Parts: sequence; C-alpha cells; structure tokens
Amino acid sequence: MSSAREMRLRIQSVKNIAQVTKALETVSASKVRQSTNAYLAARPYADKAWKLLVHLARQPGRSSTHPLLHERTRVNKLLVVMVSSDRGLSGAYNNTIARHTLEHFSKIDHPVSYVAVGRKGRDMFIRRRKDVIADFSGLPPTPTFADVSAIGRLIVNDYLNGLYDQVFIAYTEFISILRQNPVITKLLR
Repeated sequence: MSSAREMRLRIQSVKNIAQVTKALETVSASKVRQSTNAYLAARPYADKAWKLLVHLARQPGRSSTHPLLHERTRVNKLLVVMVSSDRGLSGAYNNTIARHTLEHFSKIDHPVSYVAVGRKGRDMFIRRRKDVIADFSGLPPTPTFADVSAIGRLIVNDYLNGLYDQVFIAYTEFISILRQNPVITKLLR
C-alpha cells in the first residue's frame, strides 16, 4: 500500500500536469484565433484579386497582354502545386488534400508533375512514385514574399518555356477550425 505521503505527492504532480496542460491549451487557442483572424482579413482581398485576373484574362484582344494570360489550345503536360504542412498532428488535413489531388489527376490522360509545398505532401507523392520536380519544405509559419518567390519563379519560368501547358494549385479552403475543403484551381491555362 502507498503511504499517505506518496499519495499526496501523486496528487500534487497530477495537479501540476493539469496546470501545464491548461497553459498550453490557452497558448494554442490564442494562436488559432490569430491565424483565423489573419485569414479572414486577407480573404476579401484575395477574392477580388482573383476576380480581377480572371476578368483581365477574358478581355477581347488579349493577344497583346502578358503571355501568362494566354490560353493554350494544346495541352500535353500539367503541373500541380500542392500545399500541405511540414508536420503531422493535424488530423486528416494533409491526407485529405493529397488524396483529393491524386484522385483528381489520376483521371487525366496527360503527364502530371508536382511541386510539393510542405513535407507531408512531398512524402506522400514520393511514396506513390509521382513526378515531384520541386519541394518547398520548412517555410516559416507566416511566409513572406521572399520565402515564396522561388515557387512563383519556378512555375512561371517552366510555363513560359513551354515545359507545362497548364498549372493548377491544390490547397485547402478554410471553412471552420473543424472543416477545411480541398480545392483545385487552374492558375495558368
């Protein structure tokens, strides 16, 4: 039998663990709130910017506009940029976007290459023996333009050089903390 002293020590250690857990929970809740607020603040700007680009691309006489706005009639090869996370412990987040992307592009007859943004997506593509041409892992939690400019340069250069005829981006759209929808959007036609 345990002595009364041992029992008091165990009770105290359980209380200490509960206190630390509560502090970690508070910090996590604060980070989630900050991230959610940042996303919700940027959403209207991103929606308007996307609508503006689509509108410009549909204008008559766009042959004199930028080459990225031209629609290619012949499609031989596709490039898919998939955004996932670098770490696990995010529920089905990484699995859902990777599975959705692989299912969507398995139905296409053209060769597909992938750019993985995030280690978890890259690992899944490599396990499935997909053509991963680039990997951008280890980005900071709040990436700056300098952090992601290499991704943009790679995509634009390969598209303008004719290596790919269409470019897609696969990501998750935030609905709520418990629900994110996988989305695949055509970036370059």
